[in-house]
Amino acid sequence: MRINHNIPALNAHRLLNSNTNASTKVLERLSSGKKINKAADDAAGMAISEKMKAQVRGLKKSSQNALDGISLIQTAEGAMNEIHSMLQRMRELAVQSANGTVTDEDRRAIQDEINQLTSEVNRIANGTEFNTRRILRGNEGPNSNTEVHRMSTGQPASMVVGIAGNLIDVSTGGDKISQVNEINPSVAQTNAEAAEYVVEVTSGNTQTINFGTNNGANANALKIVYAAGSGATAATAVFNGTDTITITTGTSGGSNTAAIIQAALQGLNLSGLGIDASEITVVGDIGVVADNDALTDAAKTASTPTTEGVTAAAESLGAWNFDIIEPFKVGETISIDGQVFKAVVNDKDPLGPNEFKVGDGTVEQQAANLKAAIAANDTLNTRFAITGTDANIVLTEKTGQATGTAITAEAKIDTKDWSSMSLAIYIDGEEKRVSLGKLGDLTRELNGAAGAGKTDAEKQEMLENAFLESINIALGKAGTAVFTDAGGPPRQLEFRTSTVGGNASISFVGSDAIKTLFGENMVDAAGRKLVENGVSKVYKGVAENDVSLAKGSFHFNQLPEIGSRILIGNEIIEFYNSDVEVYAGTNRAINMKDYAAATNPSLNGVDDIAGLVKAIASLELQAVELVQGNDAEKVAALFNEYQGTDPSAADYIFKNVSESANRLYMQAKPGNVGFAGQLIYIEGTPEEFVTNLQIGPNQGQGFRLSVGDVRAQQLNISSNVPNGNPGVEGAAYVLNASVTDGLSANLVEYSLDVSTEEKATAAITVYDNAIRQVAEIRGALGATQNRLEYTIANLDNTTENLTAALSRIEDADMALEMSEFTKLNILMQAGTAMLAQANQRPQSILQLLGS
Repeated sequence: MRINHNIPALNAHRLLNSNTNASTKVLERLSSGKKINKAADDAAGMAISEKMKAQVRGLKKSSQNALDGISLIQTAEGAMNEIHSMLQRMRELAVQSANGTVTDEDRRAIQDEINQLTSEVNRIANGTEFNTRRILRGNEGPNSNTEVHRMSTGQPASMVVGIAGNLIDVSTGGDKISQVNEINPSVAQTNAEAAEYVVEVTSGNTQTINFGTNNGANANALKIVYAAGSGATAATAVFNGTDTITITTGTSGGSNTAAIIQAALQGLNLSGLGIDASEITVVGDIGVVADNDALTDAAKTASTPTTEGVTAAAESLGAWNFDIIEPFKVGETISIDGQVFKAVVNDKDPLGPNEFKVGDGTVEQQAANLKAAIAANDTLNTRFAITGTDANIVLTEKTGQATGTAITAEAKIDTKDWSSMSLAIYIDGEEKRVSLGKLGDLTRELNGAAGAGKTDAEKQEMLENAFLESINIALGKAGTAVFTDAGGPPRQLEFRTSTVGGNASISFVGSDAIKTLFGENMVDAAGRKLVENGVSKVYKGVAENDVSLAKGSFHFNQLPEIGSRILIGNEIIEFYNSDVEVYAGTNRAINMKDYAAATNPSLNGVDDIAGLVKAIASLELQAVELVQGNDAEKVAALFNEYQGTDPSAADYIFKNVSESANRLYMQAKPGNVGFAGQLIYIEGTPEEFVTNLQIGPNQGQGFRLSVGDVRAQQLNISSNVPNGNPGVEGAAYVLNASVTDGLSANLVEYSLDVSTEEKATAAITVYDNAIRQVAEIRGALGATQNRLEYTIANLDNTTENLTAALSRIEDADMALEMSEFTKLNILMQAGTAMLAQANQRPQSILQLLGS
């Protein structure tokens, strides 16, 4: 028997601790229901379970995403169901109108109902939203930045003309205000200041200060500034009685130089200078200087500010006036002491900074309005009091604001009075009036501060671009205008109608504007005058036919946006930039890296649009032949089937227009003759609403959902022009706008014409096509919905099975754990009892000792 080590107690204690720890873990599993509560419970199992958790949660969210996709589809499909109902009703009305027993009055009533139904199609298409996203009006994603002319056997009306090279003439047409008259000169208040001189202090140095005309009488005082490296221990001063003081400094090294020089000066009689010696002050060390002249030398001012003697002067308030002698027109400006004021329309409210209304056009009214604008200008109102009567304006300096400088004021009459010019472009007989006021505003800006540092060529280009923008705003969807080359002079401006065919036409009205914008000769690229004998040249399109090869074109206004695409037949050309992301699609990809100035330094800041077009033209496509616009011979050869009757027009269209390196021409291949070639669809930006549904838990497991554009124009039941092509021979649109776009009450579209038996009969087929088109979209959406329902079932099944596998790894078997917990509880109780017994064993030693 041993007393120092109780081995049985130690053994019982060890087993009791082990059972206690095991019981704690079992209790943790029973409390959480999980087999793995921390990484130490099962390191490998924890890693596997976390990965499976991510999959399970991703699958659940993907199933929800698919349900959201179904909701989107149901929203779109429900809206299209109503569109289908309206199309059926319109077809019914067309059948009724095609009947010979119907009168013209009856057909007008039918036409009215068709107009209203067509407008409602637009309203539904433009207004249907899912989570604020409009889903039935096409793709609003990245823009390919192209002007597109569809494939057609005809040609749009087109013409090219050179821009005049002197748009930026400086305003030199005379003054709008009188010369500024000085009523009273301005004198700023000044205080007397001492003339300042310098003495260089060195050992035994003698310097003479000649005050000359800068005598003390000018300022009633003198200031001497000494310059030394170490200081003086002694100094003497001698005055010649008129204008010179000679100062001699003793051994250098002193520490009180100013007082020493000051003391030497005090004994002098300086009546010849008109001052007392006590009025001379000697101040600080400014370092070594080059000479001892008065501190008027710029080389010395770096050490200390200096002035020559200044006599005090009282303030005198300046006053000036001028008259407005020529009324201001809207947009014209006047500069007053560097502040520019602009004349604006009378109904502008509130006025912007430095703006005044033109009023009734009289100089008196404008003077009153201008005075109010000056008073509202903080800079001028701080300095001046503004008065005056009739056309006169008086500016008088306020007390304490005199500057000693006269004011300036200028207002010039523009040599090119853009606001009075009128330019109208007739597209297919419809007037499109171009606002030229922006050119006047820009001209004045460029002739002012905004043009500082810019060359005349740069200003000219800015005006040309502003003119182009104004034209396209006026043209709207009826046509387009583009520059056919990158530079000039003169830059060639091409006009094209959106419509194609013999009815397409372009003409101009506004001889003054034409002369100013296009030069004195006013000729187009073919040498023909725009206006001759007061009559504008009319440029006609080429009629469509069923024997020629269809032609089309893209013109790139700027580089396409990344992610945008153009469609040519059944092929998609997609634009990406490898510096942004790797292309992972399956379309014809064009890497924008080489053509974008932002990613290609060799382009010197200018995007290479022509290089991009060349790259596209080199592609071998199935349905069309491609040629870049600057290849004149190939373009002419490509369009050798031109059927026009004007050879000069043919030469002009195919050669002058082809100078644009930013245009991509295409012609249907021989297998697509006539109207079949016109069915080769080309577009710059996809029309469909496109979105991505994430229907898997991992990257790349998305589903691309597209919803077609079902607006009236896309269904061919309306057009944005009266002579559009419904796609069915004999069908036509009404001549007057009769349909809204659904976004406003304005009549902006033309519905199908059912006013005659022939047109109504053809309209039946158009409605058939529209019904079929919507049915195809609905069918595709229905198929997609069915697919998504199977997708959801698959996702839910996968989620269930993966969750079961996760449960086997992660979840605890409660029955097994409870059995284990019961066993451990018994063992803990037994261990405690045995530990108590083991602890009592050493007590038996006492019995041996007692015996």
